[in-house]
Amino acid sequence: MPLFNSPESSFDAVVIGAGALGLCAAAELRLRGRRVAVVDPGGVNASAVAAGMIAPAMECAIDDLSLGAAQVLRRARDLWPAFAEATGVRLYGDLAEWRGGDVAELAARMKALGFQHQYDAASARLTTHEDAKVDPPQALTALAQGLTVIEARALRASPDGQGWRVETTTGAVRADHLILATGADPSLEGLPPEAQAAVACITPIRGQIGLAKERLVDHVVRGPGAYVAPMGEGSVIGATMEPGERSVTPDSARCEAMLAAAWKMLAQT
Repeated sequence: MPLFNSPESSFDAVVIGAGALGLCAAAELRLRGRRVAVVDPGGVNASAVAAGMIAPAMECAIDDLSLGAAQVLRRARDLWPAFAEATGVRLYGDLAEWRGGDVAELAARMKALGFQHQYDAASARLTTHEDAKVDPPQALTALAQGLTVIEARALRASPDGQGWRVETTTGAVRADHLILATGADPSLEGLPPEAQAAVACITPIRGQIGLAKERLVDHVVRGPGAYVAPMGEGSVIGATMEPGERSVTPDSARCEAMLAAAWKMLAQT
């Protein structure tokens, strides 16, 4: 990916944050012929260690979402094949499965929301082909291709005529449009009050996740308290959901509970 080394450059848009949302926005703008820069300090972010699931059917059933929410997530999934082909992201649209717990209730929710599924009451399993998946490391690398990446921390953003001037730890960059993709990080200095208020509404969610070298499953398998998904040549085991928690220190008790739930789920045959 091109690296930023000019004292000050101008772009059509500058994106702050190189996670999945930031890179997707930047890649889409690049596909539309815009000159885009992405500002990010580098290192591992939450997107890089996520499971990469695009799962409207399972997520809507698990979280008991409304029909309106399901329609939005289904539409988002339907946009992925063309976007993945255009950006080089490998998209997997294979089987997703739920084992154990109140499978009948989840099956009823899927049916009510209009998702295709198969429910086997005897084995307590629910499967669907409506969900998809990416491998985050490959996807993030593909999305960044062709983008100008400024490996720095954004310090301040201020209006500059009809656009924005963003000061970073390696210099300044100007753009007609500014896109914030910084998750639950504190608001960038210099933003207008409306933007600061919007950023303040974002709630952090800590998720603890594990990686295994072995390929434990050949498709996404979920159950009460855990999921296991293929990731490259290995597997990813996850994940805790702790709203409001900003700590990045692993919680051994929660991790042990998650792993126990995963092994119990995988033991069901």
